[in-house]
Amino acid sequence: MKDFFTAFLAILWGAAFCWADEGISRPHTCLTCLESDLTSDCRIDLADFAQMASSWLQTKNLSNLSAMASQWLSAVPTVGAQPPYREYEAEQANSSGILIGPNRTYLTPASEASDRQAVKLVNVGHYVEFTLLEPANAMVLRFSIPDSADGKGEQHTLSVYINGIHSCNIMLTSAYSWVYGAYPYTNNPADGSGHHFYDEAAVLLGQTLPAGTRIRLQKDSTDTAQYYRIDLADFELVPAPLSRPADFLCLTDFGAAADDSIDDTEAMKSAVLAAQTQGKGLWIPPGRFLITARVNLENITLRGAGCWYSVLEGLGCRLYGRGGTIILSDFKIDGLSTYRTVGERTGIEGQFGPGSRIEKVWVEHTEAGIWISGPTEGLLITGCRIRNTFADGLNLAYGVSSTTAEHCSIRNIGDDGMAMWSYTEWGPGPNQNNLFRCNTIQMPLLANGIGLYGGSSNSIVGCWIRDTVVNGAGIQIANRFSSYPFAGTTTIQNNRLERTGSRSIDYELNAGALWLFPADGDMTAPVAVLSNVLADSTYQGILLGGPLSTRKITASRFQALAIQTAGTYGIEINVKGSGYFEAVQVQDAQAGGLLLNNPDYQITVGPGNSGW
Repeated sequence: MKDFFTAFLAILWGAAFCWADEGISRPHTCLTCLESDLTSDCRIDLADFAQMASSWLQTKNLSNLSAMASQWLSAVPTVGAQPPYREYEAEQANSSGILIGPNRTYLTPASEASDRQAVKLVNVGHYVEFTLLEPANAMVLRFSIPDSADGKGEQHTLSVYINGIHSCNIMLTSAYSWVYGAYPYTNNPADGSGHHFYDEAAVLLGQTLPAGTRIRLQKDSTDTAQYYRIDLADFELVPAPLSRPADFLCLTDFGAAADDSIDDTEAMKSAVLAAQTQGKGLWIPPGRFLITARVNLENITLRGAGCWYSVLEGLGCRLYGRGGTIILSDFKIDGLSTYRTVGERTGIEGQFGPGSRIEKVWVEHTEAGIWISGPTEGLLITGCRIRNTFADGLNLAYGVSSTTAEHCSIRNIGDDGMAMWSYTEWGPGPNQNNLFRCNTIQMPLLANGIGLYGGSSNSIVGCWIRDTVVNGAGIQIANRFSSYPFAGTTTIQNNRLERTGSRSIDYELNAGALWLFPADGDMTAPVAVLSNVLADSTYQGILLGGPLSTRKITASRFQALAIQTAGTYGIEINVKGSGYFEAVQVQDAQAGGLLLNNPDYQITVGPGNSGW
């Protein structure tokens, strides 16, 4: 027993040490396998380790350690990303401003705010003041200010005070928010229906502020916007810039210059070609580099000094994978897009071969953030931030296999936060064996938190989805958009959906937090919905079907679901077919626990159900 106890604690200590050593920005933990050589490292998700440890204790019948294990395991984060920052809601901060919301009405500012609430600063002296719970030296502010009459954007300062002393003014712009008219929207205020109100400003504060520091955002007499809506702020302790790795070429050696207005596209292309030819990596040093066209990548590593320091910016800045092992890490792409185009301004796209990684890359102000097409196999997307886009945050578009996207923060996007789209017309077959794991998706202004459209044996596990607005669910599983049919088992497990579901304008129906939608035909492949929480759904908790009740869904299995408050029904079924329900618990569904609209749907009732 003593030997086991020592080994078990060593493993736990190794987990804690490696997590701390890598920094909290690391999306995974470097651990050793439980019953293998302790000197042999492997990569494993922390939640997977927790389950492994728990199972091992049980098989060893070590009951006297179960209490300790359960206490440790209960603290393991299993839902959502593990970001390097802490998020603070404005409505929970000290403020003299005006609370807006909660409100989920489309085209209202509160409907697109986190938790459907924000604080509005109108009068001189109005403020929001955050108190740090841990040290920080950087801030990302999610805000909204009025747009200009021509839609090109206004700029206004906002004053920052630290512990009551004026520190600086930050410049805010409305240029990257505010769209108008009908989908896919315009940049013309005359088209009406303004929305996509919010953008973000990232600020290095120039000093490390300890826990307990008060940071006040205040409208002073020199801050001339008609109003400032403050939704939230992320405070982060950003490490020092990374150093240039050995045997890496440097972008500036090929004529690129940081922080000027000269186009560096040709220098970037020359540097990439030289690195590929010489079998070396390419270093992007600190600074902002203007890239205005697509840059093709193949068998190359691009690394920056960190996503707060190394920035590729410009309309048309696109990193395009052409195959082979491609590693992109530690830089930012700012696409400078102010409205949606037709596929011309994606941050990262293309094909990626086995062993490829996109790691700790920050993408914003693009059309789509990351758009992966086939043939792609074995790509890992980890620890990325995708913000303020006008189309999908991340899409595995077709022919993508054995790819994982994990611990990504995706916020304020113009279409699906994350999607797997097995499109039949462009690619080499359906998406297969892909995994979205432990991601956080917030405030998609259109469509779903996550959408799966066809494909084989794909999974969504441990994701945290919040505040969908219109035309989508928290998670939608659908055979639509000319997708390959579902095959294998689609797994939806251990996700948390908060304030999700919305009005589907396209189909004139209310979409549930979880929506299984046989749009283009019957769905007969297994869908396993396991251990999910659907909290405060705008309409239904679960919706099966769409406008056509003749469609069929079979082989679906719902187990260990908690539906906690729903605006209409806990479960609504509008299709033919059958499904198995076990330990599905509905609480506080305003219209009732179950609405079975189609008598040709057969419910098999397992144990543990309640509330319907």
